[in-house]
Amino acid sequence: MQPFNPDAARFSLGGGSPPGHRRCDHRSGAVRTCKNRAFVLREEALLQTWGTAAYDLAEESGLAALSARSLARKTGMSPSAINYHIGNRERLIAQIAFKAIAVSSRWRQSQAALQEEGAPRWAELDHVFTSLLQDRLSTGRMVMALLQELENEAVASGQTAIEEALREEMFAETAFWRDLAIRHGESVDACSATSSVTGQRH
Repeated sequence: MQPFNPDAARFSLGGGSPPGHRRCDHRSGAVRTCKNRAFVLREEALLQTWGTAAYDLAEESGLAALSARSLARKTGMSPSAINYHIGNRERLIAQIAFKAIAVSSRWRQSQAALQEEGAPRWAELDHVFTSLLQDRLSTGRMVMALLQELENEAVASGQTAIEEALREEMFAETAFWRDLAIRHGESVDACSATSSVTGQRH
C-alpha cells in the first residue's frame, strides 16, 4: 500500500489526473480510479496538520520524542491513521527538515530586509552583530538545535537529499553573517569568527 502522495492533490477536475491515477474511460466502462476532490483535499489537510504537529513536537522535545503514538497524542488522531497516511519515519523527517529550513530562511530574509531599510552602513558592526545575534538566539535557538539534530539523523539514516538540503542551509546561514560583515566594511577573513559564534558547522 503506497502512502498518500501530496503531489497527487494538485490536479484539475477539468480533465487532469494526479500522478499514478488512470483517467476515466467512459466508453470502455473502465472503473474510475481518480479520488474525488473532497477526499483529496481532506487527506492533504490531514498531512499538513500532522506535519505542523510533528515539527512542533520535534522542536520542543527533539527527534527522539517523535513517534506515531506521540504524534497521535498531540493531534488527537489514532497512531494507525498517522502511519497509514504518512508512511514512514523518513518521510516525516523530510517534512520536518524542510519546514525547519523554511523557518530559518525566513528569519534571514526578514533581517536582511530590515538591514537594507533601517541599518545605516556607517553603523558599527559590533553593535549590529550583537543585536542580530541576540535576536537569532532568542527566537531561533530551538530551530537551530533542531537543524543540527536533523543533520545527524539524515547522515545516520542515509537520507542524502535531506543532508544536502541541510548543508545548503548551513552555507546560507554562513553567507548571511559574512555579507553582514562585508556590508559594514569588514574583510572576508573576519567572517570566520562570525560563523563560529553563531554556531555554524565547518
